[in-house]
Amino acid sequence: MYYWATKDLHEEKVNESARDLGFEIKSDEDLDKIFRELLILNMYLTVMTAEMVFADEDKRNDYLDLLHHLIYDRHFAVTELDFHDWMRLMGTRYLEYQKAGESQHPPGPIWELAKAFNRNLFGEVRESAIIQWKIGEHIGLFLEHLRELILQYEVE
Repeated sequence: MYYWATKDLHEEKVNESARDLGFEIKSDEDLDKIFRELLILNMYLTVMTAEMVFADEDKRNDYLDLLHHLIYDRHFAVTELDFHDWMRLMGTRYLEYQKAGESQHPPGPIWELAKAFNRNLFGEVRESAIIQWKIGEHIGLFLEHLRELILQYEVE
């Protein structure tokens, strides 16, 4: 699952995603911003999928704890945040995405998740249907394929 959450987060793919979304990378900070926002979205989608797929709550929580430790150790341990502060930050962002995904506004929850990502990345919702569609496509494909992947394995 670590691989799935981070598979498209190498520099070349992040640059491609930035171009697709009209996000200009002018500095290392810009690259870091889009990398982190994509990672947070992917992690939220992974948590959401695990909550839908795993019947055994203890297994699911063990899996998610391990996954969060891997992500933190490999991508955030060098920051000023310790693991518990980072988890509080992630929880806040997950709640934001959860509220967006529970929205009943048309055209639907994936659109609202895409708007939340758009807002987090740009500081405001850029009213481009193309940007929204591309983010929504990422979300939909991620959820569909991750669910299928998880169901292929028996987690012990």
